[in-house]
Amino acid sequence: SVAGSGFRFPTVATQPNIVSILPVSGLEAGGTPVVITGTDFNLIQNDITRILFGAVPGTGVTYVNTTTINVTSPAGTGVVAIVIDTADHGDRTLPAAYTYI
Repeated sequence: SVAGSGFRFPTVATQPNIVSILPVSGLEAGGTPVVITGTDFNLIQNDITRILFGAVPGTGVTYVNTTTINVTSPAGTGVVAIVIDTADHGDRTLPAAYTYI
């Protein structure tokens, strides 16, 4: 707030975001371990329902810490978005993030 003015700055809620993934590509057969790096994952750690590679869920989803989630890629083709799907906090998407080779 600004002293004496009665004005208060609104509070902005922190939202989890995907910043990057490694590796950015993997075999069409799937099975590639992928590390998702981002911010504030602690806010959704108990709320993640699945991680999608395009429309296909990955396996072995593991919350590591506030900036890291691990997942194994499913079989697929082309270039796909990575989506963290949550029950109560909406989706977090990194468009065109993963390429099947």
